[in-house]
Amino acid sequence: MPLGLFYKRESYNILACHRSYSFLVGMSHIPTADGSYTFRSSVFNASYHSSHGAVTESQHVFIQAGLRPLLNLSPGSLSIFEMGLGSGLNALLAALETVNSSPSIYYHSIETHPMSTEDMGGFHIGEVLDSQQADAIMHDIHNGPWDKPFAIHPQFEFFKERADFLRWTVPSKAFDLVFYDAFAPSTQPELWTLEACDKLHSLLRPEGVLVTYCAQGQFKRNLKFSGFSVESLPGPPGKREMTRATTNK
Repeated sequence: MPLGLFYKRESYNILACHRSYSFLVGMSHIPTADGSYTFRSSVFNASYHSSHGAVTESQHVFIQAGLRPLLNLSPGSLSIFEMGLGSGLNALLAALETVNSSPSIYYHSIETHPMSTEDMGGFHIGEVLDSQQADAIMHDIHNGPWDKPFAIHPQFEFFKERADFLRWTVPSKAFDLVFYDAFAPSTQPELWTLEACDKLHSLLRPEGVLVTYCAQGQFKRNLKFSGFSVESLPGPPGKREMTRATTNK
């Protein structure tokens, strides 16, 4: 059944961190429980998205628990940072959230190895969401220029750059929201360390928010050591919990 997901909201600055490959080999397309697709690498034996529903997971963790609460609190612009552009699903859902609404978003994503046009050919996101607009937005996300901001639509400015998160230079302007969507600690342990959490804290403004599907105990302790206030929320299908963390005033 198509998932008709269209949302209306306002403008913010968001940082998103996505499950990122150091290289892509053996990529395959896999249908998930909600009818959307994920990608899997035989090299890492890991998927970009949950088998319980790619769109459902991203919508639950990043939009419902992350973006919407901030949009409801502030009518102005918002900035988001995403680590690892990956399939572009999180960026797409954030862009759809602000179609035909007054709020605007600046969305900054980093990626070491972008997905190819051939890889994206099996995602079928417009068919899944029953939306030609979703197809158009996803096309712009993956085919738009690198290292240069451009408008996905009037309320959504997008910037993507090739960079490794742990070596990336933090910009001077702080973000309101982080989408932290790295592969699990068992696959990319370096992205869940105290060092990584310190860097994430430095990216956010006071009372900035980080959301992630991961609820590992050590990761949450690292967040606390880095200065975050941490809360466990009900997770998406297939996961008991997810994590939301907030910087202090």
